[in-house]
Amino acid sequence: MLNNLQECGNLILRINEAAYETREEDFQARVLSDIDRVIGFDRAWWGIMSPVAAGGFRLLSSYRANLPASYVETWDTCTPDDRLASSVSDAPTHTVRFDTHQLHSTPGLYEINAGVGNRHALCTAIKLAERPGDFLFVSLFRGGRSPAFDASEAWAKQFLMPHVFMGWRHNLGRNQERADAQPTGGLLASAFVDLQWGVIEKSASFQDCMTRIWPAWVPPALPPALVSALRRDGARSVFADLVFSIEAAGALQRLSIRRLRAIDRLTPRESDVARAFSSGQSYKEVARALQLSPATVRHYLREIYIKLGLTDKAELASLLNAP
Repeated sequence: MLNNLQECGNLILRINEAAYETREEDFQARVLSDIDRVIGFDRAWWGIMSPVAAGGFRLLSSYRANLPASYVETWDTCTPDDRLASSVSDAPTHTVRFDTHQLHSTPGLYEINAGVGNRHALCTAIKLAERPGDFLFVSLFRGGRSPAFDASEAWAKQFLMPHVFMGWRHNLGRNQERADAQPTGGLLASAFVDLQWGVIEKSASFQDCMTRIWPAWVPPALPPALVSALRRDGARSVFADLVFSIEAAGALQRLSIRRLRAIDRLTPRESDVARAFSSGQSYKEVARALQLSPATVRHYLREIYIKLGLTDKAELASLLNAP
């Protein structure tokens, strides 16, 4: 139960601290843990949705707290039946309370919520101004014998949500700056990307890098050619003199762009062998670490030296450690 405004004020301070201090993959867990101290809940779902022309929504980002992966999988099959998502997205920044009857009011909603025991919910959406139609949502759930959320708790969540949203954006920007400030690897630009390949947050130089390859590119959707290449090539693709790579970043993905280096001409397996061998390991040690035979390691190294125009381990180590 909410006692006074002081609790909300303290929580806002903790959200700001988390935005500054926390890695993007830990931010949502930390903030939800702090919210739980003020507005107790059993489960939570935090993500980004986008409306679909045919009805329903598609999920662009998803973070679950005490909810199984099957919850999202079930929701994905029942999204046209989720009238609650529509009512929340139609009232941005307004926190909506739902009771058991509403959470179980359609076959799809019943399947989504009854299986995990959700009986009460507090749901809030905030529109992403630069992406018309898309919205960030945070839903808190109670089940079992937990009481329904009361009016003061709904007010508290509505009061806190703009701070949660701004903290989330600031956290992404802060981690963007940290990544771009790394002195090695030839990084030129990076961006946080949703699960449907739309840009959420990008560094200052990202637009320039993208338009070097795709002059007409306009965010948020990444160029189809880039998306296809990243899916096909295993999260790393080369276009002209730029290397694009994608990796998980909490509930989002991080797309990095860096200069093409000689080492990028190696296959992923050759790169593994090169890095292990140049670190000082012997043929046998590399073979053991990568579960290869020593003869296979020697074969890879011959190919690596030919591709890179090198003659010994010292040159290889120097090349791999070059910025």
